Amino acid sequence: MPDKTSHDTYWAAEPDSLKAIGFFSQKVTDFDKHIDMSGRWLTARDLYYNYYLVNETNFTYPTYGADGFKRLNINHFRHKLKALLSLVTAQRVVPEPIATNTDYKSQSQVNFCKNILKYINVEKKLDAQFQTATESALVLGAAYIAREWDAKLGDVYANDPETGLPKRKGDIVTGVYNWLNVIFDFASGSYEDCSWIILRKYVNRWDLIAKFPAHADTIKGMQISPEVKRHRLGHIIN
Repeated sequence: MPDKTSHDTYWAAEPDSLKAIGFFSQKVTDFDKHIDMSGRWLTARDLYYNYYLVNETNFTYPTYGADGFKRLNINHFRHKLKALLSLVTAQRVVPEPIATNTDYKSQSQVNFCKNILKYINVEKKLDAQFQTATESALVLGAAYIAREWDAKLGDVYANDPETGLPKRKGDIVTGVYNWLNVIFDFASGSYEDCSWIILRKYVNRWDLIAKFPAHADTIKGMQISPEVKRHRLGHIIN
């Protein structure tokens, strides 16, 4: 955890990775406390549970009356949002590059850009991600699609002379995040006005060990606090 003393440098520019992780963790904790105290977490949890009907009676079908009738839950809330989702996503989102000049080189670059966009759309399944993001936004009020760069992906082009591990070219990674997992400085008022954003993603630790074998022992020893698990929608602790 970061200490409480004053610092001469910006916390996000901390060169020590362990100290930086401590700062990031504190920012996430502050954000979770904020959504708890403001009541936004309870609202998001109730919306999620009512949309997916997450409770123990969904699959038991209890019997009622002398004739043994079964009670089936009908989710009107989900039905209305699904209908709205169909209307919103009926037309595909297709980015269209436009050249600012009319010369041949500019037009060729536009055609090249179209092919890149088509490739990314197919390989990264952006249509499905747009659908997921829209559905999450309808349920919880906001959702985001992140475009990141992962240096651990792509083709191998060389080996690290110090560790002997392969170096890769890297590749684009896209993912859908609901607003609970997009941590920002809530004092700034909105995501657009904030100078930093932390994305929270839940992953399998063994996938991380395979990706970062040099830190295997540290990853194995990591523990997730119940407070973090509580803010994960769909988790059993909810």
